[in-house]
Amino acid sequence: APKIRRLSNLQWKYVLNCLKTRAEKHELKERDLFIASLMYGLYLRTCELTPRFGWEPKMNSFYMDNDGNWWFKVLGKGSKFRDIAVSESVLNALKRYRKSMNLNSFPNFRDETPLFMNQKTNQVIINTRSFSRIIKHAFYEASAALIVDGFITEAESLQEATPHWLRHTGISKM
Repeated sequence: APKIRRLSNLQWKYVLNCLKTRAEKHELKERDLFIASLMYGLYLRTCELTPRFGWEPKMNSFYMDNDGNWWFKVLGKGSKFRDIAVSESVLNALKRYRKSMNLNSFPNFRDETPLFMNQKTNQVIINTRSFSRIIKHAFYEASAALIVDGFITEAESLQEATPHWLRHTGISKM
């Protein structure tokens, strides 16, 4: 049988709970929760979150059209720009993240604030390894919590997961 490369509902719930708990204890961890929410909710690859070819994701990558729908502009695979419809859950994650940064609920077209900063150096996160490390750490914490709660098989599967599984999980839930 082919290997399933997505998180179960239970695994995703544990990953989210671990990230939310971390964010509640340490406001700077809101960024990590937002990254996971974006990757899951907008089906993003880690490379689509990193600056490349002179493009960098900023707050104004989120924009509202004339009909009141929110979109996220991203430099995707093949170096092509695409606009992704933003769901209510991603909008809520954006509001929560921006609140932690003392910003208004929603960005406007002039908001050049970088989407992701390294909180130690206050520099823009510039490589996919950084995003992968954040997600893998969340998977590790969630796996440990699953073990404590007796979900050994789910924990072992989560230990094999890669950040790309968030994309597959989001798409399969669609």
